[in-house]
Amino acid sequence: MKTSHRRLFLFCSFCIGLLNVIINGNADATLESATLGPGWSDSLRTGGMFDIQLLRQTESLRQPFDLAEGVAVSPGEYAFTVFEGRYFTSFTRRWHGSVDVVAGPFYDGNRMAAGVRPSWNVSRYLNVSGAYRFERVRFPERDSGFNAHILRLRFQGTFNTAVSCAAFVQYNSAIDAVITNLRFRYNPREGVDLYLIYNHGLNTDRYRLIPILPRTDNRIVLLKYSHTVNMGI
Repeated sequence: MKTSHRRLFLFCSFCIGLLNVIINGNADATLESATLGPGWSDSLRTGGMFDIQLLRQTESLRQPFDLAEGVAVSPGEYAFTVFEGRYFTSFTRRWHGSVDVVAGPFYDGNRMAAGVRPSWNVSRYLNVSGAYRFERVRFPERDSGFNAHILRLRFQGTFNTAVSCAAFVQYNSAIDAVITNLRFRYNPREGVDLYLIYNHGLNTDRYRLIPILPRTDNRIVLLKYSHTVNMGI
């Protein structure tokens, strides 16, 4: 897979740019995915910033893929233009966050999405953040579509320069699943890291498929050690 990613800025106190992402990943090296379009970003006196983009997307699908239960996109050539907008408050504040919207055609249908991401720096040792996102996808010609509500909650704790931990919980209504992740990191010195990771997936609607789904979708415990060696080259 070959990827080209380019952003050109023409001038700033506010910035106008051109986003160009090209992925050649098909077996015959033909275009798999491309995104091209202008964008405008600006910083505000309050310390926040926003950016707006109008993106032309081209997708070449060789295999179908599922978006939600019973909703799939068929193989084919697709081209569509979408609007994206984001606003970020100042990250220096104890309370900060962002909002974003996406609207426009989506493959052979249309999509509207909006999200909010609040974050609270409780202290120098603890950060609590969350997210809520709503996705509405419709394919009128196929009389198909779905609504998805995605909620996330994250806790990030730093006890000292060597020890930190994080906890993450996500609920996705499109697949009726809850995903939890716990991660402990021990970094005694530069280049040495020890991670203890626990992942747990739950099915919130066990009766949506036959046979009945198990309550636990997956459970993983991972111990990872990394040691970076400087070869002095």
